[in-house]
Amino acid sequence: MAWSKRGKIWGRERESGDAAPWIHETSVDEALEAVRRQWKEHGIHAENGDWPLIQLAHIAVMRGLTRRVAPLVARLLRRREAEGKLRWRLEHDRAGAVGISMVRLMAAHVEDPALPVSQARADAALFLRSIESCDELRPVHQLMPLITATRLDAGTAQPLKKGGKLPLRAEMASTGICVAAHRQWHVEYLLAFGAEDEALELAHKGRSDQPCGDTCAFAPHSMYAWLLEPLRRRGRADEARVLHDRLESLMIPRLLYLNAMGHRIHYLAIEDCFEDAGRLIRQMLPLAQEPDASPWQKLKFYEGCAKALQTARSKKAGASRMLGPQARETSARIRAESEACRQLFDQRPA
Repeated sequence: MAWSKRGKIWGRERESGDAAPWIHETSVDEALEAVRRQWKEHGIHAENGDWPLIQLAHIAVMRGLTRRVAPLVARLLRRREAEGKLRWRLEHDRAGAVGISMVRLMAAHVEDPALPVSQARADAALFLRSIESCDELRPVHQLMPLITATRLDAGTAQPLKKGGKLPLRAEMASTGICVAAHRQWHVEYLLAFGAEDEALELAHKGRSDQPCGDTCAFAPHSMYAWLLEPLRRRGRADEARVLHDRLESLMIPRLLYLNAMGHRIHYLAIEDCFEDAGRLIRQMLPLAQEPDASPWQKLKFYEGCAKALQTARSKKAGASRMLGPQARETSARIRAESEACRQLFDQRPA
C-alpha cells in the first residue's frame, strides 16, 4: 500500500480548489436575504422551501463563513421541533443536499467555543432527528457522532494504545453526502484519537474517490494535509511528498483551509522548506484575523505555525529564515493568538 505518482488514480480533484463560480459570485448577505425573503413570503414550513437555505449553507461552508450561518440553522431546527414540524422542506431528489451542506455546517457549529458543550451535543442530535425521514442520509447517523467526538472529546481523550478500541466506529457506506468528504471526516476522527495506521489505510482505500461535483473544494484537500506528518513518521517521506505535490495545486489560501494549512506549514518546516512555510504563514495570517474565522480552525492553524517555528529553531534555522525581517513580531503574534484561542476552549461552558 503506497501513495505514488506513477499508476495512481487521482480521481477528479479540483485543480484550483476554488469550487464553483456561483459560490464566490453570491455573497453571504445576498444568500441570507434570499432566505429571509423566502420565509417572509411563504413561512418557515413551506413545502420545498428550504432550497435557499441549503444554498446559503453551501456558500458559507465553502467560503469559511459558517459562524454567521450555523446559529441561524440551529434556531430554525429548534423552532420547527417545538412546533412539531421537524423535517426538511425539499423535493425528494434534492434531499441529499442536506448531507452535502448541512453536515459541514453542523460540524462548524459544534466546534464554536461560544456554544456550551451540552448545547452543541443537543443541536447535533436535533440535526440527526431532522433527517430521520431521509433514507439516503441514514449513514449520517453514524458519521455525525464521529464529527462531534473529534471536536468535543478528542482533546480530553487518552491516546489510543496499540490494539486499543476507538470509542466510536462507523462503516464507510454510500451516503447522501460526498463520498470523499465522508472519508475525510472519518480519517480526521481516527487521527484525532491516535489511530494513525487505521487512518492511513482508510485514506488510501479512497484514493480514487471523486468529489461531489463542481461545488466541492473540501475533500480530499484537507485530508492530504493531515496525512503528511503520519506518513513521514512511518518512514514514508516519498509518499508524503506526493500528497504535498497535489496540495500545491489543490489548496489555495482560503479561510476554509486554516486547519489544513497549519499541518502543511509544519510539514514544510520538517522538510527544511522554511521559505515556503513562511510564505504560507504570511498568506494565511490575514485570513485568520477575519472576524468570521472559526476559532477551532484558527487554533489548529496557530498550533501548526508554532510547531513550524519550533522546528526551525531546533534545526538552527531560526524564525528569521522563515519569516524574514518581521520574524520577532510575527512569532509573538502567533504565540499570543494561539494562547487566546486556547483559552476560549479551556473556558468553554459545559
